[in-house]
Amino acid sequence: MEKPSKPMSPHVGFYKSYGRPIAKVFLGAVFTYQAVYWLWVKLETDEIMARKKKISRLEAQIRDAQGKSTP
Repeated sequence: MEKPSKPMSPHVGFYKSYGRPIAKVFLGAVFTYQAVYWLWVKLETDEIMARKKKISRLEAQIRDAQGKSTP
């Protein structure tokens, strides 16, 4: 005896057909966002470190100049 099959709802049919591609696009977008965000943070950190080094170098030059000008 066979059970009468229930018709599939359009909602279920949509996700059965397009669920995997939607998931792939979503995961690809999340991966891309995270990669770009990580790159942005790395570049910003490098820029901050370079700025701190430049400030330290300029402060050292000022200290040297002040030390030489003092009689």
